[in-house]
Amino acid sequence: FNFKLFKYINIAPRVSYEENWYPYSVEKEFLPEIQYKYDTIEGILVVDSNATVWGRDTTFRRWGFKPFRQYDAGVSANTALFFTKQFKKGWFRGVRHTMKPSISMGYRPDYSESDFFRTVLMSNQPGRIDSTTYSIFDEAVYGRPSNAPRDLAVSYSLSNILEMKFFSAKRDTVKRVKIFDGLNFSGSYSLTRDSLKWSTIGTGGLFRLFKGLTNLTWNATFDPYVRNEKGVRIDKFVLKEDKKLLRTTRLSIQLNTTMSIRELRNQFDRDKDETTPNTPSQATIKDGFMDWFDDFRFTHYISFDRTEIPGTNRDTFLVGNHNIRFSGSIPLTPKWSIDIGNISYDFKSKTLPYPDLGFTRDLHCWQFSLRWQPARGTYEFFIAVKPGTLEFLKLPYRKNIFDAQGGF
Repeated sequence: FNFKLFKYINIAPRVSYEENWYPYSVEKEFLPEIQYKYDTIEGILVVDSNATVWGRDTTFRRWGFKPFRQYDAGVSANTALFFTKQFKKGWFRGVRHTMKPSISMGYRPDYSESDFFRTVLMSNQPGRIDSTTYSIFDEAVYGRPSNAPRDLAVSYSLSNILEMKFFSAKRDTVKRVKIFDGLNFSGSYSLTRDSLKWSTIGTGGLFRLFKGLTNLTWNATFDPYVRNEKGVRIDKFVLKEDKKLLRTTRLSIQLNTTMSIRELRNQFDRDKDETTPNTPSQATIKDGFMDWFDDFRFTHYISFDRTEIPGTNRDTFLVGNHNIRFSGSIPLTPKWSIDIGNISYDFKSKTLPYPDLGFTRDLHCWQFSLRWQPARGTYEFFIAVKPGTLEFLKLPYRKNIFDAQGGF
């Protein structure tokens, strides 16, 4: 349940309880004996010293219903703040910034000292003793007890949305544009740990560019602590050691542009109505050559990643993915059209992955299509009732051969 505090703050307490019953538990035991492996050399049975090992790990099932119970509790508070400024004159008519802060506190008990976990002595060579901890529910399927230490942590997050209004003299209207959507920050602070109390800070957001044709998505992780020469976090703040507020551990940027040929032509022809619908209409013969490709869409995607090199105190910056893709249909006649499901090029591998070609025939109340994927050696045949005609029949028929699981 939840309730409001001071009319604007939402408070939501929670309690989680979990109970699982299993028909058996497990018990592990180490047998200090040599496991001999034999081989035959020229008809003589000898001990294979490379395969012979010391000790044997055994696991026994103790039948009988055994339960384990876990619980945790917490409380969260969130609200929304709106900052609005409007203007009556000029091309810039207003700005609105929405902030949604949230804070929560959670508690989890320590179950590592319970009867769910036991220690067994082991040895990989005679005279050397080691120990390992296991759970008597190691073979559990639906859930296992946690051996994490007791934790009382405070988590926080902040979500931002920025919108602006612009006056269009051409259409005599005010247009609202969302500059960024979901610019988020999140992290936590532990009240029970003896070191590394602050977690990493995660952030990300979506920026819409060029009237929504291009989406810029970014995600980043910042760390308040420094790393040693092996790349391990240590309990020393970056602000004290390197005179910086935070250390960037990961940065990912994705740039995705999608538009149709019609939208691209409208960008160069300002006299055309920018509200021309982009959805394909019924196939007709086009007047001009470029009109044939109006319903074609192309997508350009590129991503950049900056990540840490494991085991070192260094990082690297590289291009994650970079490809361009075309898709659409070319109406040859009012009844026939050529379909380009996917023509793409991967700039990193310098390949054309999985082209998809085909054609469609309008059979008045029915629609027939045949598609072919030459790189995979697969094809698909499909016939169905057109929407709005005899759709009450519900009769799609499909035959295909994909990944050698053919229907032909």
